[in-house]
Amino acid sequence: MNKTILAPLALFAGFATAPASAAATSQPLPADVVAARAAAAPREAGIHRPLAKVEGNHTSPGTPLANRWRAYPPSCASDPLPDKPVAPTYSINMPFWARKPSDLNHGYLENVTVTVWRLPCSSSGAATPYNADGQPNSITLLRIDRSTDREGHDDVYPTFPILQVKQGSIDFTVTAGNATVRNPKSYPRVASEPNTVRESANYDNAIIDSTTFVLENFPDPDAGYFTYGDAFTLRVDPNVPGTVQPVDIAVPAYAAPQATPRAIDAYAAAQWINYAENQSLLAQVTEQLQGDGSTVRQLVLDVLLADDDGDPLWLVGNAAFAVGQASVDVDLIYLGAGLEHVPWGHVTVTTTDCNHLTLDYTARDDVAAPVPVLDGPVTYERLFAPNGLVCE
Repeated sequence: MNKTILAPLALFAGFATAPASAAATSQPLPADVVAARAAAAPREAGIHRPLAKVEGNHTSPGTPLANRWRAYPPSCASDPLPDKPVAPTYSINMPFWARKPSDLNHGYLENVTVTVWRLPCSSSGAATPYNADGQPNSITLLRIDRSTDREGHDDVYPTFPILQVKQGSIDFTVTAGNATVRNPKSYPRVASEPNTVRESANYDNAIIDSTTFVLENFPDPDAGYFTYGDAFTLRVDPNVPGTVQPVDIAVPAYAAPQATPRAIDAYAAAQWINYAENQSLLAQVTEQLQGDGSTVRQLVLDVLLADDDGDPLWLVGNAAFAVGQASVDVDLIYLGAGLEHVPWGHVTVTTTDCNHLTLDYTARDDVAAPVPVLDGPVTYERLFAPNGLVCE
């Protein structure tokens, strides 16, 4: 995980850039452009955060907690991020500053493609810091694809640009005295892994491979906070003075596709309830690594309801399912006389969002009173979220 270093803040008065040209891959740049870039990019600029200068007192790692600066539900994504954008996408092709890692005195240009897109997340309709209106949630991804036409220049790599976000009251620039400078609140946190807190791609780092990033927020009250599901403008500036002009990507507000079942995973492990039917449900999700390297998960269900005489009755069952599976069929049994396992029927389990779990019941024809016969779907509401596994 990289230590966060924000892009330079200085935007010098009188600084002008020419339109981005159709630069050839790994095109070498003249010495005056290299010198101008070095002069225009003081590395020490950034939002200054207090850093521990001496040994502290914490000997234990933190406990699982949801990131309070999160930009999407923690249950939305895990490593790895996808490497193929899906429509609708917002894309540009432009030259980036490039260099050899061992040579800081020469510069080149390499054409890259920058693409922004969103993927749907679970949406319960609840208001959250990253989605105050309770509309459908999404995660916003950014991908930088290197040129495939770089024959003879395999030792030259493009470097990470200056990225800024304009949204609401946050603009790209602010006035400081008589100068116009980059707005320190306009920088997004750009991470190659989701659900992180401080990881961020650093300005001027070499982009070795084409990479997908997720747009996040810095864990700092002095930084800007963005709701990426709303409309925003992303500015991409390779910082090549007088040669490459920054390009803005306008990203409209997220338009959710038709709701689809959510894959069943550990976020479904909770206690659920249906008040109208006077039923409660305990769901557990386990996993086991197989000899061939695959992972098999188990869904364990305990349904508590009343029989026809008003006495409590448990319907229990478990079933294996594959990672990414959105519905699971589970055979259910109950305890009869002498604690024998009596088959009851089966259910199909699906979840549309993090706060609702549906069991579609099909009882056997030989189920006898007072054991109840359930037929059709029953939807249960979540009672609680596990520590650190906030599903929204």
